[in-house]
Amino acid sequence: MADAKNTIQKELILLDHVVEYHRVFLKIFMNGANGYNPEQRHTYDLVVRVDDRIVKVFFGGVPPIADWYLIPLPLDIIQGKQKIVVSLSVTGSPDAGHNYAVIYGDANAATRFSSFNGQKADLSLYDGIQTGEYMIRLEYQ
Repeated sequence: MADAKNTIQKELILLDHVVEYHRVFLKIFMNGANGYNPEQRHTYDLVVRVDDRIVKVFFGGVPPIADWYLIPLPLDIIQGKQKIVVSLSVTGSPDAGHNYAVIYGDANAATRFSSFNGQKADLSLYDGIQTGEYMIRLEYQ
């Protein structure tokens, strides 16, 4: 995510018995760009929304370590729903040099619940068709 005009989305189907759980986390496998001055922060923020409600802002960008990042979700955001839509976008001054976030995908996924700028057929700006699912999941505890 190196352009504020781009949006990643993924529809997540909720468990029927979600009320049995005490905590729910959004999990996103991602990292931010490397190679910037460690004393400086990135010039972008990554905004994570669930059904248009902001649930997390990674101010100053995403850490450069590729990992699953967990975001606790308020239970009221999922109660009474069968599905939610997770959206990711960047604000500020992202760029393809040192100020971007990488949201990983699974090219072998059998489902197609992800979209890039509203398109499900191609999930990136890279040449060729990029298909699969973004690695955005729910963890129930």
